[in-house]
Amino acid sequence: LLPFARLRELGFAIVLLPVDTLLVAVQAIRDFLAAVKARDDVLSLKDRYMPFRDFNELIGVTAQLALAERYTDDARSAT
Repeated sequence: LLPFARLRELGFAIVLLPVDTLLVAVQAIRDFLAAVKARDDVLSLKDRYMPFRDFNELIGVTAQLALAERYTDDARSAT
């Protein structure tokens, strides 16, 4: 592994981190579950949660609902 600055010097324009992101995510999950077990609840861990609205936006729910509404409206007006 090299620092990103060195990779740029070597001519690399992009760095992919598929395993790094997975390892970070798994560690975060382990830490969260250990905290749940230790505290015997999740209420005190709410600061670790991504807001549900942000999650829906991330996975495309908002766009899919808009698309469904558009095609539902198109189908209604065609009849």
